[in-house]
Amino acid sequence: MDNRTLAVFRARAAAQGGNYQTLMNEALNDYATGLTLAEVVRETIREELHPA
Repeated sequence: MDNRTLAVFRARAAAQGGNYQTLMNEALNDYATGLTLAEVVRETIREELHPA
């Protein structure tokens, strides 16, 4: 991972109160199971705009 990618996941984890490694694992799992990058981005945007 490059520093920019790590920073994005760390910031997201800090905002959500989670663990950045878990978020990265979920994103990689989504990709590996066939979700497109566009679907992952859409879901991330939805989550950011409408936090639980």
